[in-house]
Formats: sequence, C-alpha cells, structure tokens
Amino acid sequence: MEPWGIRTIESLAANGLRFDTVEYTSGHWSEWHAHDIAYIDLVLSGGQNARLTGDEVCRPPGTLALMPVRGGHAMNSVRDTRTFQVAILPSWEGADRIFQGECSLVDLGPTAWGITRMYAEFRRPDDLTALVLEGQFRAFLDEFCGSRENSEHRASWLPKAQEFVKTHALQGFAVSEMAAQIGVDPAHLMRSYLRRYGCTVGEDARRMRLVHACRLLVKEDHSLGEVAVLAGFADQSHLTRTCKQLTGLTPGEYRQSMR
Repeated sequence: MEPWGIRTIESLAANGLRFDTVEYTSGHWSEWHAHDIAYIDLVLSGGQNARLTGDEVCRPPGTLALMPVRGGHAMNSVRDTRTFQVAILPSWEGADRIFQGECSLVDLGPTAWGITRMYAEFRRPDDLTALVLEGQFRAFLDEFCGSRENSEHRASWLPKAQEFVKTHALQGFAVSEMAAQIGVDPAHLMRSYLRRYGCTVGEDARRMRLVHACRLLVKEDHSLGEVAVLAGFADQSHLTRTCKQLTGLTPGEYRQSMR
C-alpha cells in the first residue's frame, strides 16, 4: 500500500528499469529518508520543496533530480504535483554504482532532455517500447557520464547489427538475443548503435516496420488494418500513430500521395 498523498498513475517495467508517473497530493511531506535503489525524478507539473544535502531548494516543473542508492532527501509538495520517475532495479548491471554520492538537481539542458524523450515514449507504448526505453536510458547515462568513444563509429560489426534489426523487426526480438548472435556486450551494442545510426535499436526497428508498411501501402491493395498486422503493428491505430509521427502523414494520406 502506498503512503498517504502518493499515487502511482502509470507504471512500466523494462529490462532492469521501472518507469512510473507518480502523483503527490498538495501538502504531502516526506521526512528525511533514503531508498535502496537509484532513480531519476522529473517534475512534470506542480512543484516541490526539496532538501537534498542541506538547504531547501525549489523544484518547479522541468526540474530533474538524481537520487543515488541510499541518497538522503526530504520532499514537500507545495501543490498537487506529478513526476516521471525512472528506477534502476537491482537486476540492472551496476545498479548500485549509478549516481554515487548525494542527491542532486540537474538543469533541463541537452543532457536531461533525454528524460523527456523517455516520457513521451512511455506515454505511447507498443511492443518495442521496452527496447526503445532501454536504449534511451543508456544514451542518457552515456551522455550524463560524459563518455566519448569515437572508435564506435568504426566498429565493423555495426552493419551486421543493423541487418539483424532489419531481419527481425517484424516479429520483435530481445537485445540479449541480438548481442549474443553478433558477439558483443548488450550495453556496448546499444550505445554504439545509437552513436552510429542516431537512434536506438528499438527506434530503428519501429522505423523498419514502417518502411515495410509503406511498401505494402503502395504496392498492394490490403486494407489499412491488414497492412498494420503484416508490418508488425498491434492494429490500425498503432500504424496510424507511428506513420503520422515519422512521416507527417496518415497511412491513407501516404498511400494516396504515392499513387
């Protein structure tokens, strides 16, 4: 049972991570405490006063807090507040070493914008969302930690990785399966893939499904619902949402424009 004044609105687990939208009632106060897992907390609406290391600080919408394992903090919600949280579960490799030290706030600059991308993905899930979220989170960690391994752009196995995505996009796959076939570490694979191709493995798989759908829209006379199923989408509305997002057109508009 959740404590008074706290309610989890939405939740999704993905490969050692848990993504939650949490609502805090105005006036909710949590005494100084710590957690056994690390997590990230982005204020979406409302606002909180937080005590992280000493002085109390204000957390308006857009404020990102990094909470390491056993990082002490106290929170006071000055109005009804909603936050997006990413919890790093014990099954995540190196979970106990993420964000070591004290709790801290991060300005919502280029690095932290990755969290807003995760939230957008979290709100519109499909069968590739877990894969996309894992890739986005690894990219956030990589950017946040300042790692720069330019040799990734020359990794000879990356074309093979993209071919695997192309071959398996319609039926779906796990990163562990992909990494095992290529012979690289899963975390290394996802980080390298993002740097080389500018998108996560899951995002590329979704794009390839849409490419297949677009071919069917132009060359075949299937209904939109049939195209959606044949291209690996859950239903016609899922296809429509993805097509509109990536091309700016609905499937019907795309078909019409190409004929």
